[in-house]
Amino acid sequence: MGKSGDIERPEIGSTTEGEEDVPSVDAAIAVTIAHVNRLIDIARKARLPVMAVWVPAAGEMFGGERTTPEKRLFRQARRELSSLAKSTPGFFFVDTTELISSGRAWEKRKGTLRLSDGHFNREGAQWYGDLARPSVLGFLRGVGWTRRKKN
Repeated sequence: MGKSGDIERPEIGSTTEGEEDVPSVDAAIAVTIAHVNRLIDIARKARLPVMAVWVPAAGEMFGGERTTPEKRLFRQARRELSSLAKSTPGFFFVDTTELISSGRAWEKRKGTLRLSDGHFNREGAQWYGDLARPSVLGFLRGVGWTRRKKN
């Protein structure tokens, strides 16, 4: 297990190829869901809805890569968050991986949307904004948000 301050965190992806990493994946998911539930409780007390929008990792954006503990973690996390959203009034989750294009034209964009550190570059940020915008605006309209005119 890795350590960060006083908080013990499971290490994801530290196993060799083919070796299962299920206990640490399960632990990471449990911690994530506990944090999300805490946020939902805080928001509920303030009478606010919560929306979570998945930011896909580079490995989730393009096909053809082998399954890793990290990919299992992300896939299971998305499933758990989707399930939580279905069973929790006031919590909304958007799995943006379901909105990502596929095909040859999309595959050609591999390597063009992220910086070397994994963050989106300008083009990637624009792509992600375009991908997530309809869901976010739909959520905001659904909770009564309207655009205000600038003074």
